[in-house]
Amino acid sequence: AWTGAAYRALGTAAAAAARATAGGKLVAVLEGGYSAEGIADGVAGFVRGAESEEGASSPPHPPLPPDAEAAIAAVIAEHGL
Repeated sequence: AWTGAAYRALGTAAAAAARATAGGKLVAVLEGGYSAEGIADGVAGFVRGAESEEGASSPPHPPLPPDAEAAIAAVIAEHGL
């Protein structure tokens, strides 16, 4: 079974791979599940792993450029989010 500790290890490994191949940039996608508690443990574990010293990625990104902000706003409006 996947536990919070397993997801933490995954987050650590993903962040290390991101540093080695993508300048520290890491994207994660949450897929639904059946247990709210299980999802919470998994997400918390993954994020803690990615932010840990072993998995720490690059410093926080700078603010998004205005055209990116506009693109994000257009997607949100189009999908009624």
